[in-house]
Amino acid sequence: MDSIVDRFLQYEFREFYQFEKGLQNVTYFTEPDAEVDRNWHNILAHQNIRIPKHTMEELGRVDEGIELPGGGYFGSIMVYHHLHCLKNLYHALHPEYYNFSKLTSHEQERLAEHNDHCLHMLREAVMCQGDTTLITMKWNSTGLRPIGNLTSPHECVNWDRLMEWVVPNSFDALADGMLVHPTFGLVFRDRQLVEAS
Repeated sequence: MDSIVDRFLQYEFREFYQFEKGLQNVTYFTEPDAEVDRNWHNILAHQNIRIPKHTMEELGRVDEGIELPGGGYFGSIMVYHHLHCLKNLYHALHPEYYNFSKLTSHEQERLAEHNDHCLHMLREAVMCQGDTTLITMKWNSTGLRPIGNLTSPHECVNWDRLMEWVVPNSFDALADGMLVHPTFGLVFRDRQLVEAS
């Protein structure tokens, strides 16, 4: 099935690194700190997008869609869900830093369910995309067992080119009045979730 972003997709070859390092010096998985949190915030900043009505009609989802003030419907692209899941799993690995010990037992149960959902969705995505890049094996200079040479070039979406479509089509879902549930009313006030009454 075609995606509304297809015309913005360009592919490039990129070498993966075995550990988090790279040309941009941006970290997402080191010990948690304000910089790591800022990096996650920045990469997810444009996750909420306006989907045009004609696209919603093609998908057969107008009736269930959330129409936005100013036109279009609330949506995202799956890469952002995968990134959101990675961020949540990263948080789960650092419960002290993210104050998970203060959660109620019900909140802990919901968090565990969400983590299970994320693991399932990431497994589905990995298998769906089926990266067939070859991994060659090499002798380990510090041990008996062979290790994989994971530096083979991968064909990847050019992220900057994708952002040329995403950024102008994104919106601030936390803005007052942007999301109004037809039964329960305003969803966010002052960038905070409104408690259901």
